Amino acid sequence: MLEQAEPLSDNELVNLTLDKNKEYFSQLVVRYYPKLSRYLNRLLNGNTHDVDECFSETFMNAFVNLATYTQGLSFSAWIYRIAHNQAIDHMKKKVRSATVPLEEYHAVYNPTKHYEEKDYVEHILSYLSIEDRNLLTLFYLEELSLNEISDMLKMKPNTIAVKIKRIRERLRKQFPHQ
Repeated sequence: MLEQAEPLSDNELVNLTLDKNKEYFSQLVVRYYPKLSRYLNRLLNGNTHDVDECFSETFMNAFVNLATYTQGLSFSAWIYRIAHNQAIDHMKKKVRSATVPLEEYHAVYNPTKHYEEKDYVEHILSYLSIEDRNLLTLFYLEELSLNEISDMLKMKPNTIAVKIKRIRERLRKQFPHQ
């Protein structure tokens, strides 16, 4: 029986891509597709067209700028930062060109509707600013470490921890668990 080779690390795939083996970049796309799609879906309130567009732009930007990736840092944090910036830019463009009020882009809470736990979390996240929603999504839903989020957002890990704590306290007051 043949033994399976260990999958290549992100850094190995980056190096192989930079060495003119561009097909290795597709392995990074496949590896990060579920995570980044889920992340962008939450940031963009489930608009699949916007998610697909931002995902494509994220990897086009990553490919073009791959040589700027610093090998000592987490590739995951680097690619999440690109996705984050892409989503923010996309939302700003959409708001500038919108002919309907911004509130219509957000989910409307209907207190008579029964919410499953996931729906309830999504509902609560929709009330947060983009920055607050992003921090909670990265930490709790994407399960990135404070250091990875720090690399991504260029903030100190302690600052991120304090912000997350304050957001949670605000949410406890605004949405006491029933």
